[in-house]
Amino acid sequence: CHSNESCAVQSALEKMAIIYPRQVDRRSGLHPSIRQRLAFVMDLRAKILGETETIGTAVPAPKSISLDPIAAK
Repeated sequence: CHSNESCAVQSALEKMAIIYPRQVDRRSGLHPSIRQRLAFVMDLRAKILGETETIGTAVPAPKSISLDPIAAK
């Protein structure tokens, strides 16, 4: 990791995925799942560092987001 902030966020999300395995792919209302958040952090860091070939390879791409809170569960 090149940025302490992005490393800390990624580390926290990875720990959450281990502690709460049933929540990894679950969204809560309009909030993204742990997997979606991890993908976002990793993609953003790759874009900032110019490593475009690594974007989207470590974590599956996020699912489409529904604005319907019932459908999001």
